[in-house]
Amino acid sequence: IPQLSGPPQLATFRGIYQLNPVSRLWQLSVGSAPLDIRAAEPTADSRLLLATTEKGLVEADRHGRLLRQFHPCSSIDTYRFIRRDSQGRLWIGGKDKDCFFLADLSPGAVHFTPQQLPGGTLQTVVFAERTPGEPCGGYDSGIACLGSTGRWQALATSAPIEKDSDFVFRGPDEIWLTPRRPGFFTPLVRNRTLWHADSFHFDQFPPPDTHSIHLASRGWH
Repeated sequence: IPQLSGPPQLATFRGIYQLNPVSRLWQLSVGSAPLDIRAAEPTADSRLLLATTEKGLVEADRHGRLLRQFHPCSSIDTYRFIRRDSQGRLWIGGKDKDCFFLADLSPGAVHFTPQQLPGGTLQTVVFAERTPGEPCGGYDSGIACLGSTGRWQALATSAPIEKDSDFVFRGPDEIWLTPRRPGFFTPLVRNRTLWHADSFHFDQFPPPDTHSIHLASRGWH
């Protein structure tokens, strides 16, 4: 979980765990609800917004005690990411169609604004920023980024990009993504308005099901 004040915390399939500063062991936070947590993000008032399989989208205190439940999507077990971008905007997406929102959790004024991606009703399960303030979502038909006009625009690629599990920007003109098939990674490199797609297959030790990809401080994936 992005660092709040106090010891580091982990969101797990059993609830919120906290690092004991004395024993250096991870322990279930006192009072944490025993929930399978798919995503977690601190709110502006030092609480936690959690995506869970049992309760859906919920707000909890920093120890994982449930405070309230939200229902922007019809299904409970749909939410897959909760991300705050560099401008402080809170984005929520899921595997159900049309489950992609800009969230405002201001006291007394909770509001979820639906987002319309190019191509109609599509799953949105991945989220990243290309540049500060330019969020992008991965969905059934590829990747779309929020333009300066306030509309989501699909990236034009040299080959179809479908059902990506995760992606990361390596600078504003290069993307690495993991499709939902074992053993493959796909780089996209921009040439003007077109993103050229390639595919790398790992013959040895292919990952059976790749869920995430990250860029390390030295530029490694």
